[in-house]
Amino acid sequence: MKNVKIVEDFWDLRQALCFKPRAGWVARHVKEPETVWQHMQDVASLSEELAPRYLGKNKTFSCKMLGLSHDLPEGIMPDITPHDGITKDQKRELEMLIIDYIGGMPFNGVMPFHGSVMKEYFLAYEAQETPAAKFVGKIDKLQMGFEALNIETTNRCAYSLQPFWDYIEKHLQDSPLMEVFVDLKKKRPASAYFKPEIAVFPKPPGSFDQMKKEVLMKMGRYKEYPTLRR
Repeated sequence: MKNVKIVEDFWDLRQALCFKPRAGWVARHVKEPETVWQHMQDVASLSEELAPRYLGKNKTFSCKMLGLSHDLPEGIMPDITPHDGITKDQKRELEMLIIDYIGGMPFNGVMPFHGSVMKEYFLAYEAQETPAAKFVGKIDKLQMGFEALNIETTNRCAYSLQPFWDYIEKHLQDSPLMEVFVDLKKKRPASAYFKPEIAVFPKPPGSFDQMKKEVLMKMGRYKEYPTLRR
């Protein structure tokens, strides 16, 4: 833990996101898994492309920005999956610590705006109250389908990705984006349906304190929490 690099600005944050593979793909031993930065860029691009059709052109820019900001904290925190044994409240606690820190980052050309604006977009996405935020929330799931199809067609995983497809379908049931998802499913190669499942086991309890320590160290704030240093 002593060698954890402090993330000081958007350059450091982007670097961390660029080299951080998405945990869900790693757990299934996907070769050359997409990074969190690639996922954010894809969600932003898909949002920009599909927003005019489903929400109207006036929502295009805000949808793009919501997509670009929705995973910013993952440059500092672990890419938590449902198998990590972390509760929603614990994840929220870490995200709020990090996004407050990101909110103080100055503009340096890496992101379209300075930290306080990116923070506002992240919080709007998390709240899921506006049509744009709800739409990008669905795009976040849909993008997983595009990536799963890419993995299957390039044969980069020896195991079944069916759990991902089932998860996406469940979350798009009430969305007009389901039509895009149905078209994606039609493109799956036949071999994808005959691959073996892989068991994904939860991490042991108690990992939250370790995650929080790492987060605080990356922000240079570990000394502010003496109870975690015991």
